[in-house]
Amino acid sequence: MSYKSFHSISLLLVLAVVAVADGEDVTYSVRDLGTLGGANSRAYAINEQGWVVGEAETKEGHLRAFLWTPDIGMRDLGTCGGDTSRAYAINERGQVAGEAEDEEGRVQPFLWSGEGGLKDVPLPAGFREGYVFDLNNFGVLVGGGEGDVGTRALVWTVDGVSVPEALRKRGASLAYAVNDVGDIAGQVEFNPEGDYVSHAFVMGVNGMKTLIDPDSTEWSSAALALSGAGVAVGYAELSNATHAVRIVAGAPTEDLDTLANVYSVAHDINEDGVAVGLFVSSHEDDDRAFCSSAGTMTDLNELLETDEPWLIVEARGINKSGEIVGYGLLGERERAVLLTPRAGGAEVRPQVRIVEPAADRQFWEGNTVSMEASVEANGKAVRRVTFFSSGVVLGSVTSAPYRLEWRNPPPGPHHLVAAVVSSDGLIRRSPRVPMQVQIRDVADPAVALLEPNDGTALALGDELRIAAEIVSENARPLAIRLLLDGQEVGATNGFFIGYDWKPTQTGLYTWVSVATDLQGVTAESAPARVNVTTVDDL
Repeated sequence: MSYKSFHSISLLLVLAVVAVADGEDVTYSVRDLGTLGGANSRAYAINEQGWVVGEAETKEGHLRAFLWTPDIGMRDLGTCGGDTSRAYAINERGQVAGEAEDEEGRVQPFLWSGEGGLKDVPLPAGFREGYVFDLNNFGVLVGGGEGDVGTRALVWTVDGVSVPEALRKRGASLAYAVNDVGDIAGQVEFNPEGDYVSHAFVMGVNGMKTLIDPDSTEWSSAALALSGAGVAVGYAELSNATHAVRIVAGAPTEDLDTLANVYSVAHDINEDGVAVGLFVSSHEDDDRAFCSSAGTMTDLNELLETDEPWLIVEARGINKSGEIVGYGLLGERERAVLLTPRAGGAEVRPQVRIVEPAADRQFWEGNTVSMEASVEANGKAVRRVTFFSSGVVLGSVTSAPYRLEWRNPPPGPHHLVAAVVSSDGLIRRSPRVPMQVQIRDVADPAVALLEPNDGTALALGDELRIAAEIVSENARPLAIRLLLDGQEVGATNGFFIGYDWKPTQTGLYTWVSVATDLQGVTAESAPARVNVTTVDDL
């Protein structure tokens, strides 16, 4: 079992900035770390030298643990005799740890070094599989294993491997992080019989601190990373959401989520207290990477110095220099990325704020949202102003007045941001402006295309699911149709229609759904455009 299976956990982007703890303005360049010959890769950790580890596809389609260095690039670390491996951690000595399949397909914990290569590390008696999630600079490894007693946290030291004594009489557990002091962080079920509710713990010389009261059986949490000072980050289920949290012994647990997301999780924290992770702003939104500093969470996609259409999905590691690793989407491929910060210092930048719409405005589905930004150039020539909705680019304006029309915004909560870019590349990001788009509660028909999203790219020969649904809460019996470039391809008398489409030619296609009620009143969905290209063009 891997880290991802224990707790459940895709546009043109431009420049923006965020004020960090030391008062400097920071943006990030994006470096694609590549693959091992396949299509996809993910980065999971980075050390202070800027060495990165993770998993990447080979040309045969196997996932392999990799080590990337600026001088050599990406190298395959091998396996324990099977096809698959993943690297989760790297220390300052260049040692790498993770999990790898053996010849029988069992997952085994491994340690890799430049001198000895990849070697499995021992498991206690009664354990069949295992994995290492972190290691420090003094030879301590932490992770977990699957055995006769279920899933249990494991710690490897010079004295061997064992389940920590404080966890032995508990239920399922995992250890995710260890620092050079020897503090260990993870999650544990208090009930030895298994209550399926795991709680964050930080364990050190002063004993074990848990995030949730041991008598509680209601909320789940986990501590996923540790700083050298013993500050942990992870996630906790709150009253109506799961949020990234910061855990300090002897202090109340701190909610890091200042964006009011439905879900967020912090994967790492550096010695300056900057945390990184993943968030989802609404149930209809895509996953996005964040950084959190000085009490403010920011979408990393609004801080990128790139004109390529990246969507940074998840940030998994950060070092003291502020370099961030994770993975993003580019051309529908998952790629491991290295985000390198660039401080702007005290140089004067343009200022920008959104003056329309006002904060907390409510719109109805089908409305057009008029957006306007006010810019103070501060002696700089303005190259463009770009408008975002929850990290997604809505469009750019290159001259005043800086106005943009957002047609048919999807229902749900949105956070608008404007970013101004000067002619010499200096950037400033506006404060977020929250707004809400409501679904119309009327008897007239209303229809929405559920799949695909507008702007979907599809490889020629691949199949795509087309789906539409009546969304009027008070709708009378309706008929629903699917139109491809104005031609009907399917119809039904129900409230839902699905169609499997396999295009035979490349090109840009437009899908629309149309609903009709018994009196003949019709409604049309927003169009969904699909670009069909060859595989090489994706």
